[in-house]
Amino acid sequence: MTLAAKRVLAKVRTSILVALAFGAVACGGGGGSDPEPAERSAAQKQCDSLMAAWCDSALACVQAGLSPEDMLSDAELADERDTCVDVAKSTCDSALGVGEGYDECRASVETLEDSDCEAVRAAIDNETDVPMPASCEGLFTAG
Repeated sequence: MTLAAKRVLAKVRTSILVALAFGAVACGGGGGSDPEPAERSAAQKQCDSLMAAWCDSALACVQAGLSPEDMLSDAELADERDTCVDVAKSTCDSALGVGEGYDECRASVETLEDSDCEAVRAAIDNETDVPMPASCEGLFTAG
């Protein structure tokens, strides 16, 4: 792996944590530390699903902006996705309700506009918060 590719991978790892800022705000942050996991509520499952779609789309944006020699391998991409989804789902632990804009948010996350992808790549390059589409803001109520 080239040094440039290692830097890209480090930035993607940073983006995973930054991307979760949305989840912490929208879903109310991480949940408690119950010894046994309880069944996920409908709101938590919807949040989980949305965050998985967000991880897929954000990583696709990152890959699309890389030069061929810096692109992540399939194994690296799978690892990044798994890490992103695992951490993202934990941000949904306190989700109690889902706003009416879920379908709109989900559609915009699944098919990110060019401007959204540019914003994701710029945020990763600048090591700032990775923005989700505006339709996703405040979507979940938290407890």
